[in-house]
Amino acid sequence: MSTRQLRRALPVVAMALLLVTAGCSLPGGGDGTPTAGSPEPTTGTTTPSATPTTNGTPGDVSIAGVEDGRVVDASALAAAHEEALAADSMETRLVQDASIIVPTGPNSSQVANATIVQQVVAEAGGQPYRYRLEQRGIGFTAQVWGNDSVEVTLPSQAGETQPPRVGEPQDRSLITSTNAIGTYLDRGNYTVTGTTTEGNRTLVTLEADELTVENDTDLFVRGASDFENYRSTVVVSEDGVVRSLEITAEYTLRGERRDLSITYEVLRQGNVSFEQPEWARTALASTTATEEPVGTATPA
Repeated sequence: MSTRQLRRALPVVAMALLLVTAGCSLPGGGDGTPTAGSPEPTTGTTTPSATPTTNGTPGDVSIAGVEDGRVVDASALAAAHEEALAADSMETRLVQDASIIVPTGPNSSQVANATIVQQVVAEAGGQPYRYRLEQRGIGFTAQVWGNDSVEVTLPSQAGETQPPRVGEPQDRSLITSTNAIGTYLDRGNYTVTGTTTEGNRTLVTLEADELTVENDTDLFVRGASDFENYRSTVVVSEDGVVRSLEITAEYTLRGERRDLSITYEVLRQGNVSFEQPEWARTALASTTATEEPVGTATPA
């Protein structure tokens, strides 16, 4: 089956469930270059990075979930990330390159190379928010705007825009990528390898080269197994914000070796603004009080 046929074979709802790999639930989308419909902040600039300066030893750090130079509570660190990141407006991006299994019919599937790109902008507190979710190689995108009471999704499949969908808003933990970050941190044996100073900010580097699980079936990618050459580097500020995360590994999927690459980055924090898109405003205006919200493009 060709890529074009594959795109036509997958309904929008099924595509939404395929946009993340095993164990991770995230909104997001877009790439670093503003594109039509992407979450484009209207003010604010990326904070320039100062030249890093070595500052201290692994035993000197004080971050939630980290003790004696090791990550001992991934959930605590992820919770600190959510709280500190949501304290101000922000923009984040997650990119995942992997081979995944996608359905081609009721009882058939195939392996496809997919790049999942998720980009989020949100005001302080995580609402309102806007994000773009894109799965390159399959041909699905979703533009989303939401606030504390409603969410509007504009899906597109194989270049064809579908009708907007109105539903429930996302939880703050999804907007801040807390669930995924907690999962990633929990799967690696992370230790503190050093600290640096950029301006008046102290950053802590965590590294892992081994997994914490014995059974790696379905790890990171549904249907994957036999992970090797796992490497991960995470940079965390002292308030707990995971500023960047990188994971690489090799795995087996349907008898063949595949490559995995995951990156996450806080692009900006503070002075990020954006507007409600016209398509969302129009969709909400046409929704009556008697209509029940339909499913959105919320990843599984």
